[in-house]
Amino acid sequence: MKKILTSLIVIATIVSVAPFMAFARTDEIHISTGQLVVGMSSEITIVIRETGTRALVQGAEVVMDGCGINTRRTTNAKGEAVFNVVPTETGKVKITATIQGMRPTGTEIPVVPDKSPPPLDLDPLVPITNQPSLTVVGRTRPGTEVYVGRVKAIVDEKGSFKATIQLSEGDNHIVVKSSTQYASTTKEFLVALDTKAPAVIIENDFGKEDYVDVKTITVKGRVDPGSKVTINGIEATVVNDFFICQIPVNPGKNTLTIVATDQVGNKTTIEKEVLVYTMKNIKITIGSTTGYVDGKETTLDAPPTIVGGRTMVPLRFIGEAFGATFSFDQATKQISIQYGQKSIVLTIGSNQATIDGKVVTLDVPAQIVGGRTMVPVRFIADAFEANTSYDSATKTVTITKKILP
Repeated sequence: MKKILTSLIVIATIVSVAPFMAFARTDEIHISTGQLVVGMSSEITIVIRETGTRALVQGAEVVMDGCGINTRRTTNAKGEAVFNVVPTETGKVKITATIQGMRPTGTEIPVVPDKSPPPLDLDPLVPITNQPSLTVVGRTRPGTEVYVGRVKAIVDEKGSFKATIQLSEGDNHIVVKSSTQYASTTKEFLVALDTKAPAVIIENDFGKEDYVDVKTITVKGRVDPGSKVTINGIEATVVNDFFICQIPVNPGKNTLTIVATDQVGNKTTIEKEVLVYTMKNIKITIGSTTGYVDGKETTLDAPPTIVGGRTMVPLRFIGEAFGATFSFDQATKQISIQYGQKSIVLTIGSNQATIDGKVVTLDVPAQIVGGRTMVPVRFIADAFEANTSYDSATKTVTITKKILP
């Protein structure tokens, strides 16, 4: 008996799936025309049946070839071979089915270009920057042409792209366009370039303000709104364009480093010198050997006294309290006092003295009382540029002076 070869029937069902992209929603599209689209992932179910009986054929080898596709599958018990393919060019994909003992058969599926607008997704962009160049990064359909402004982006095989453009000071209107020969997608945005350092105004007049025996000072000023201000590393309170900050200081010279930083990182740095004085305070009482230096009790070698209606005080006690040094010439009875850069010379029994070479007259001559040199309190206060006050009720003399350590 002669064996009759039975033909195969190929039935193709196509489910096209848009290529997965982080920014796109996966969408299934049933294509009734049986077309494939370039660049689009499609699931194809091939069903193989016998001609005539239309019985399902298991074990048939099914091959898809063309338009960048070359793959094969074997049909299952339902006569199905399932493929997931992504064509890379237009044309036709050939489908052939073979099994021993039956005639091979085949069909073709056309592949058409993707005419839909290409997707366009951009990484987040800052609205304002101090950098003169901006790199735009995004994703689109592979093979698409992308321009950022007038700069053509580099698009890789997966559709990722980037382009670097130059910005102008102020607002920059930027257009990103992804195009194919059939459609395009455009996105627009604004990026401001700000390279100007923030303006800072210090309201304190450190050269005129007196800071005496203080541990903190208050710094106030104005700054561009939105800026951050630090002073010696301490963050100031900023409200709109006004800032205020409490800063610890030490006796002597203090340097304040004021740094204002705007919202994009531009900085203005200002340095100010602040002098913090200590108040030297000496209290002595007429006829008493008990005195006080900065509140600390001490004993005088000789008590203050009144001579010729003038208050006389012990020279060495007052001078050493201010940090002065002394030398005495026994032959000439001359006393030399060095106080910082100031030089004072006076002679026992004389009402003439010199301060930095300038002759001054004492109300009462310097004299020895109880073995100690006594001078008019007014003279020594003027020589040390100090202030004096007298309490007649307690007969107390107070000498004060601001000292810069």
